[in-house]
Amino acid sequence: MKLPLERLTRHLERQTLEPVWAVYGDEPLLVLEATDAVRARARALGFDERLVFTVEPGFSWERLAQESDSLSLFASRRLIELRLPQGKPGTEGAAWLGERVKNPLPETILLVTLGELDWQARKSAWFTALERHAVVVEANAPPRERLPEWWRERLARQRQSASPELLRLLAERTEGNLLAARQELEKLALLFPEGPLPEEEVCTAVFDLARYDPDALRQAMLEGDCVRALRLLRTLTAEGCAMPLLLWAIAAALRLIAGAQETLARGAPLEVFFRQERVFRPEEKRAIERSARRLPPLRAALTACARLDRIAKGAEAGDFVPEAERLLLSLGTAPPRGRAA
Repeated sequence: MKLPLERLTRHLERQTLEPVWAVYGDEPLLVLEATDAVRARARALGFDERLVFTVEPGFSWERLAQESDSLSLFASRRLIELRLPQGKPGTEGAAWLGERVKNPLPETILLVTLGELDWQARKSAWFTALERHAVVVEANAPPRERLPEWWRERLARQRQSASPELLRLLAERTEGNLLAARQELEKLALLFPEGPLPEEEVCTAVFDLARYDPDALRQAMLEGDCVRALRLLRTLTAEGCAMPLLLWAIAAALRLIAGAQETLARGAPLEVFFRQERVFRPEEKRAIERSARRLPPLRAALTACARLDRIAKGAEAGDFVPEAERLLLSLGTAPPRGRAA
């Protein structure tokens, strides 16, 4: 059974716990908090014995089976934690998991912790068995537009509040780095009393701890957010991101938008194009379609991208970052299709 992360706290208030749990997601902080909550509730219900296994190279599933079965000889209730950092148990591990989720050990809770799972892992037989027989919690980072609300909720827990402008600033300074955001929350709880936070003092106290990757740049381009794309380009450059990675983000966005434009021009349905390009998220589909309809044909932009490729490879003279900035600006200021510049 899938359990939304926001319903986990209420679900754990019950007097019994299901025998098998699985927590996975792309945000380490939220995965950690979810597993901590399950672990704490298990301890409160008398599951005092705890055994932790981490699947690493050379891990013995036979040893896990022997030790977990031998534990059943004891009278105490126990919690077995199985951590799969890579999210792939392998053939032997998949067989063990399939058996355990269907036939749980008595007086035992099995808590499986995974990292981020790709679509192949989510469609595998062992994960399907988890979804059918266990409680599965997906702990993904909130989308960028929900980060101010995330901050508002977390501040409310420590009886503090902030203006909408301050919430947006806090979200911007900690985007992509919720572990750092939690540390900043703890700092604010220590520095300031309960109630509304003073904006100027908070701006001084909270550092810019945002963590970006090239895919964030790609997404900003797809959304047509020129200001954000420029900020990401400069930040990634300052952090030492390699030119080929920056170029990948720019080119990937341009190819998707150009492909959508060609599809629309042929009168073909965009859903076919999205399936071919493995674009599944609805918000990304909407962003691509909006940009495809807003922008004129991208011949000039693709030519500029090809020049950036030659510059990155040293085959042509030029300064990569200023030229990339000009390209992003041209997309941000391009007139809608069908209108003169």
